[in-house]
Formats: sequence, C-alpha cells, structure tokens
Amino acid sequence: MLFCPKCAACGASSARIEVIAPHELPDQWPLWPASRRELFATYRDPSAYRLLYEGPGGSNGLAGDALDPQRAAAIIAAFAGSPATGMIMASGIHDGAGWCPTCRAFYCADHWSLSSTGHGRCPKGHSRSLDPHWHP
Repeated sequence: MLFCPKCAACGASSARIEVIAPHELPDQWPLWPASRRELFATYRDPSAYRLLYEGPGGSNGLAGDALDPQRAAAIIAAFAGSPATGMIMASGIHDGAGWCPTCRAFYCADHWSLSSTGHGRCPKGHSRSLDPHWHP
C-alpha cells in the first residue's frame, strides 16, 4: 500500500510511505533501474513485509526495512484513514510523515523549516524533532 500525504501549505507530498506485502513488489518497480531492483531483491525476504519510506526527516534507503505484520498493520491503519495523532505516532514513523500534532496537518520538508540537526518548525511555528536519532 502506498501513502503520500499532502502538505497543507503547498499540496506537495509530505512523505512517501509504502508498505509492501509479502510476495508483492514496490509500486514503482518497473521504473526502478536494474541496480536498485537487484539491491532490493538481495535484501528483501519475499515472505515478509517491507517498508520504503521518504519523508521530511529522511528515508530508510533504497532497500527499505523489514516489517513484522503488527508494525505493517499499524502503519497502514495510521495512514489509510483520517489522520489521527495517536495512530501516526504509534506507527513508529520517526518524523510522523511530516505530521504536526498541534496543527493536525502534514507539511513537507520545505514547510517544516528543518535545521541541520533535524529540528523543524511548521509554518505556524510549532516545533519538533524530525530526526530519527532522537526518537525511540
């Protein structure tokens, strides 16, 4: 399942969250260069879920991360319906896909005004860390 929440300020994607089910391929697989397909195939257990993520706080690389079924379900639940702060935080996505809990809106990296330390401010001045190293 592919989720691309939209930035409340500009309409651009705030993040790209893809949960790949067992024995499935990523949404953009046909567009990937052969080298990336080979890398993904090398590191992916086809019988397991996989997460590909790009957001304001960074990405999890070209091959993504393995997911257990519970975490996959939490991510899908958090982004498939109406956004809810508790579900987004429970998903384990370190930067919340650009979600500002105070505004109850998503913002892209440009509108988070990120510092070099991964701290960001949304357009309304609310701040939070979007750096994965500062999250459990």
